[in-house]
Amino acid sequence: MDENKRDDVNVSEEEKRKAEELEARWERKRRRDAILRKRRWIRAGKLAGFLLCICVAAAGGFALYHSLLVKPLVDSSQSETPDVTANPANTNVPEASATIMAVGDNLIHSAIYESGENGEQWNYDHLYEHIKKTISSADLAIVNQETIYVEDHKNVSSYPSFGSPVEIGDALVNAGFDVVLHATNHAFDKRVPGVEQSCHFWNTNHENIYMLGIHEDEEDAQEIAVANVNGIKIAMLNYTETLNYQGMEGERADYMIDVFDEEKVAQDIQRAKENSEFIIVFLHGGADGASEPSATLEYELTVLLKYGVDLAICSHPHVLQPFVILTDGEHDMLTYYSMGNLISTQEDLKCMLGGLATVKIHRDISGQVRIEEAYLNGLVTHYDKKEGIYTVYPLEQYTDELAASHSANSGSRKISMESLKTMLNQVLSKSNLTIEMDTTVVKKVVGKPSDNGNASEAEPAPSSSPDDTGAAE
Repeated sequence: MDENKRDDVNVSEEEKRKAEELEARWERKRRRDAILRKRRWIRAGKLAGFLLCICVAAAGGFALYHSLLVKPLVDSSQSETPDVTANPANTNVPEASATIMAVGDNLIHSAIYESGENGEQWNYDHLYEHIKKTISSADLAIVNQETIYVEDHKNVSSYPSFGSPVEIGDALVNAGFDVVLHATNHAFDKRVPGVEQSCHFWNTNHENIYMLGIHEDEEDAQEIAVANVNGIKIAMLNYTETLNYQGMEGERADYMIDVFDEEKVAQDIQRAKENSEFIIVFLHGGADGASEPSATLEYELTVLLKYGVDLAICSHPHVLQPFVILTDGEHDMLTYYSMGNLISTQEDLKCMLGGLATVKIHRDISGQVRIEEAYLNGLVTHYDKKEGIYTVYPLEQYTDELAASHSANSGSRKISMESLKTMLNQVLSKSNLTIEMDTTVVKKVVGKPSDNGNASEAEPAPSSSPDDTGAAE
């Protein structure tokens, strides 16, 4: 064979290999979406055909029900049930609903990962056993994975450079989570190998899980995650303000971790609009220990609002913050400023109270998707070092007996049901903004100062030593 023919063969084989890799990637994505859709149908207990028939047959009844009983979290002028007869072309759009749940920072300190060590078989189902039933009931459940994963148990580590065992991810899946957020300030704690191993873990073991914020290659970074939830296409994006460790070099720096950049964010949102009906952005930013969003986070949220994001859920401060409706007068964006911790061994009492956001969305027969209900419930990080107990409880299931055994109790610093409920009420009532309807959601007009002129100023983080409790993250 002459040299020209040999070159042709090599080029042909290389093109064939690339084509096969691309087809394999798309097949994996299609399979992941198919698995997720199947899980939704099983949870709902309805087959797609049956659901469609019921929705079409009861369209008039549902429209009347929502107009009389349900108060949407937008201005009534924007949320009235449309006149179907005036727009008959849209009458074929099936109604659909979805329940979205999200929790805060899964912050894995040494005592937590040690609690699951058992020879070669490490297991962490105990961390989430008390919230599993609730999480599994959601149509789409999201968790912020604060720390990066490592595959080798010898490389597991805690503060300040975290590396968590991949078995944590297995436990999150077992608890019912569908979406795992990795764009955090700790995403580069284990440098390139940590990102690569986390991607490999999810892509190899749990292809049906949406892994956001980190990427194995540039092609993956260009994809917009869109979940088909009960027939509603929900686009999801995840960014972090900062990284604790820098050093990404060359082309990888452009795609490995999604760091907030206004131009990139605007482009991503525009692409998300082309393939979805509802957009959620998960933003990791703010100040540690602050009870209000930082000025930087406030600005980033105005960017999301400007480009039409429907729901923003934020993390990083490790304490719970209020949730509000941001509006520019034309578009509303439901915003959770900080979900606090899901689990950790931090010692500040404020870090023991986390949040569970529940957002219910509905698509009406005109094809409009809107938020109908939104809640914020308390979660309690509980750990008893003497007994080796590390877990999370819904606030309504927590007791004073459990609180008395909490290892964060020290001297006059005591956890109790009263103190936890007081903290939650303070979070929900802290803002001096006008309360909309009979809920704890408030509406804030972007650009208008609050009465005291400093509602957006972040409080300084509590003074603490940067030890393994993770008090200063």
